[in-house]
Amino acid sequence: MAFLATVSKAAAIAMLFRVGYVLFISVGSADMPLSDDVFLAFAVLAAAAMIVGNALALRQRNMKRLLAYSGVANAGYLLVPLTEQMTNYHVNNFSELYYYLVAYFLMNIGAVAVVSVVSAAADGSEEMSAFAGLYHRSPATAIAMTILVLSLAGLPVTAGFFGKLYILLGALHVGLRWLAVIMILTSVMSYYYYFAIVRQMFMRPGPEDREVRVGAPQGIVIWLAAAATVVLGLFPQWTISGITGMFELARDFFFM
Repeated sequence: MAFLATVSKAAAIAMLFRVGYVLFISVGSADMPLSDDVFLAFAVLAAAAMIVGNALALRQRNMKRLLAYSGVANAGYLLVPLTEQMTNYHVNNFSELYYYLVAYFLMNIGAVAVVSVVSAAADGSEEMSAFAGLYHRSPATAIAMTILVLSLAGLPVTAGFFGKLYILLGALHVGLRWLAVIMILTSVMSYYYYFAIVRQMFMRPGPEDREVRVGAPQGIVIWLAAAATVVLGLFPQWTISGITGMFELARDFFFM
């Protein structure tokens, strides 16, 4: 599930980026550039994914379905940099995109690992209610999940916050104010279902007789993801500088 939600999505986004910037940006005449229509279609698709994904996630109490619809919404956020045609003031949308992709890898894989642990402790139940009282049964797991949820919601000081912030500022730089507004509103909408998970872990009583057993592989995955999410949030320039150093849009896309 984690592989399908992250790696396959990254491949599709990378392909769209390549096609969009190599093929469509130079197609059409000066009077009727096809690129304007293509990038507008990307923007509409991004907006639709953000709205539909978050709206459907609001109704979910099954954790796997909730993460799946959250993934649809995050696909919308990842599409926003594709809509940003290059200007003299904004040429780094690739680094914005891949910074958020790295952040999404971490927080999604970590969250899926926590869901698998909690589900096993609840006799296979994938409902959000299985997280009730998790802080009292497994404090470390609850704290790690809280970090991952805060990152998914885009709150400081996590990688998810800076990932969304960079994408948002990029949209504003190129004049996509309507898309930036949708991004803000849908992010606020997501707080409802993300904080419902936190409320279950810390504010709802749970069955104390159900021990949460975290194996070594699962514990390593969960805490590596949570710790890396915080580190990327505290030092986002490390990842941004690394991506920028390895990749240059003009050289790698237009002169190969």
